[in-house]
Amino acid sequence: MLQYIFTENRIVFETPAADKETLFGRLVSLLEEPGQLSRAEILAALLNRERQFSTAVGNGIAIPHAKLDGLREALGVIAIVKPAMEYDSEALSEVSLVFMLLSPTQNPAAHLQTLKLLASVLEAGSLKQDLMSATDSAGAWHALRLAVAAVKKTI
Repeated sequence: MLQYIFTENRIVFETPAADKETLFGRLVSLLEEPGQLSRAEILAALLNRERQFSTAVGNGIAIPHAKLDGLREALGVIAIVKPAMEYDSEALSEVSLVFMLLSPTQNPAAHLQTLKLLASVLEAGSLKQDLMSATDSAGAWHALRLAVAAVKKTI
């Protein structure tokens, strides 16, 4: 499931941005779908969610996410940020790995299931290290697919 949301062409290597809003802007450009949602709508939803509570989850990882009307299916992007950047000044958190997730509003259960699976994959093994060691999108996507398969064997 995750490998279909976070596709190979949506895994990017980023240099640190001045702030998370700038980083979000860079990543949102990979999630725009013709005839669906605009960059402004996506960015507003993500920033609104972020204002409610930081999506930095610890261990150098952030999972910004939002549910949007008009979206047909879940979309995601993974950013491998080197070196790590300040993500949330209030929480004094730095991140080097960002999983951005957009889901259709009409399917909140699937959104929560995706977040739960992502958390399980990140907790179960070496995905963070494997992604940080990857040298290209193909290698990173391969690491994601292996991590998902390993977790599914235990479920």
